[in-house]
Amino acid sequence: MSEEHSSDRAAASTRTVELAVAAFFFAFGSLAVWDAHRIGASWGVEGPQAGYFPFYIGLIICLTSAIIFVRALRAKAKAHETFVLRGQLLLVLKMLVPSSSTSC
Repeated sequence: MSEEHSSDRAAASTRTVELAVAAFFFAFGSLAVWDAHRIGASWGVEGPQAGYFPFYIGLIICLTSAIIFVRALRAKAKAHETFVLRGQLLLVLKMLVPSSSTSC
């Protein structure tokens, strides 16, 4: 009885999930910065251009996600901490996949 059930094994560690989410938000923030710069992110003659506010919001998102990424890399304890078990993840996916396919 020393074997673990496949549903009792960890699907992902907390560290892995934090790194993935931080990378996703960094990409999102980078996209916001790029697009804001594309439409104009400086101060114009009549005031701020259309991308001024989104540019700085994107920078804040990039900065905070980079901080979270570095902190997650340094957190050795979270590498062994279970975020979700396989059985729990399968239950969520059983509901998520059918509901997302019908909404399109």
